Amino acid sequence: MAGLSAAASTVFETGGNATLLVSELDEKAPVLYRLVINGITGQLDRDEKLLTLTKLNATQYRTSMMSNTGRLDFFIENDPQTGDYAVVKIDPNAEDKTQRTEALYFSAAHQQLSRAYFNITGAYQDFGFWDMVVNGPSKVVLLGRATQQGRQDRELVMATLTAGSTELAVHPLKFPLNMEAEGVIMKYNPVTAQYIVVAAGVNKRERFTYLGIARADMQADSARAVFPEKANAKSMELFGKKRGYEGVPQDLFINKDGSFSIVWEELEDLSLQRQGGMMKSNTNAGNIAMLMFDKNGMETGNYFIPKNTIYQA
Repeated sequence: MAGLSAAASTVFETGGNATLLVSELDEKAPVLYRLVINGITGQLDRDEKLLTLTKLNATQYRTSMMSNTGRLDFFIENDPQTGDYAVVKIDPNAEDKTQRTEALYFSAAHQQLSRAYFNITGAYQDFGFWDMVVNGPSKVVLLGRATQQGRQDRELVMATLTAGSTELAVHPLKFPLNMEAEGVIMKYNPVTAQYIVVAAGVNKRERFTYLGIARADMQADSARAVFPEKANAKSMELFGKKRGYEGVPQDLFINKDGSFSIVWEELEDLSLQRQGGMMKSNTNAGNIAMLMFDKNGMETGNYFIPKNTIYQA
């Protein structure tokens, strides 16, 4: 049973009940519990240990205790329409290198539909997980970076896990090779049955954002660079020519008609000295920009919202 030190990783509805997937450290080993609360009686119907990873070493344990961003052991996603869900576990200390990244797929009734390791002895190796989408009871689509056997280039790929399968099928995306992305977002567009991927980072001090789209058959169009140019012009108009827009993508929103929007926000980390030598970290969340697209991926609008908000850690 999860203890007082546990933190709820995810809470979602399945069949009218509340499902909680909760992670904690048990004698330095990351553990994921599954709890199901009856939606009618409020009683705990299920309380079980779902996954246990290899114990953390001293450095990893100390870092996990001091971090304010949480551990990177378990990643969880669900389909809010069906209640089906998936868990990706990252176990860097597993003795067998082929078992360090694993995807598990569950139905809304909590039955295991499939599970598979990302086998680094296959066509692709060194899979680095970024994001995933659960498509009901049919499949889970994972997004990450990997290297083809015999090559050194890192590329962005999608890997699908279908119900009943024990292997991941890998599908390359047409993004630039060796792209040093700092963040990647993937969303499923149910209107067009497409997967929309946004990747952003810095290359030689120049920020970049790429937009890519993969169809239901996992075939992808070439990714293209996107940027809120009108927001950039408005920023320089309001704040000076040296003050171009420097935001980074924060989210991707899919609308009911299949159109979608990318939202950028300017972020700056601030460290403030306090009495007694204590440091306090704040984040300055600045101006927002929005780039809007129709369901075919054509740009339809570009907006700039000046603001300044400080979030205290």
